[in-house]
Amino acid sequence: MNKIFLIFPDPIIELIARTSGYFARLLRPGVDEAVEKKIRGIFLSPRFGSNRSTIGRHVLFHGVNNITIGRSNSINSGSQFIAGSRGRIIIGDFSHVSRNSVLAGTGGITIGDHCKISSGVMIYTTTYDRADGGLLRDAPAKREPITIGNDVHIGANASILGGVTIGNNATVAAGAVVAKDVAENAIVGGVPAKQIGSNQ
Repeated sequence: MNKIFLIFPDPIIELIARTSGYFARLLRPGVDEAVEKKIRGIFLSPRFGSNRSTIGRHVLFHGVNNITIGRSNSINSGSQFIAGSRGRIIIGDFSHVSRNSVLAGTGGITIGDHCKISSGVMIYTTTYDRADGGLLRDAPAKREPITIGNDVHIGANASILGGVTIGNNATVAAGAVVAKDVAENAIVGGVPAKQIGSNQ
């Protein structure tokens, strides 16, 4: 049955989702967004090897074949998943990506289970190497993987940079810029992010 969903073009899926949301709102105001997310999840999740996930409006998936999403995830409106032709994005089970977050995984992003990624989070694996002091136009692209463990919470508008590993049960405060590894159970915040507490 899942293979059937793969043949539906995106505009048809969106029409079905919005129509379902419209009628749901007539019957019970306030449930239309949840119904739409569920319908999109039914049709789109199999593309990523997922099931029982929900997907909001205007979510961009670039490089679908290089994106793997586990079961029962929630992806909210406006988020972007950019794997491209050479990158990779892997998300475990029961995780949540909130509105307008960007996962640019051309260097590889792995996110564990039960993670909460808040609104406006930027996860970028690529930067430009200007160590030799040259011009930006001559700088080679530098792609480094990012690994986020299980039970990690990333606060709103935080940025995670390439080469970073975030340990299990860690918390990244809102607005933090994480350029170095974060230990398990650590709470980090600031620019650049430093440990400010512990979840133990």
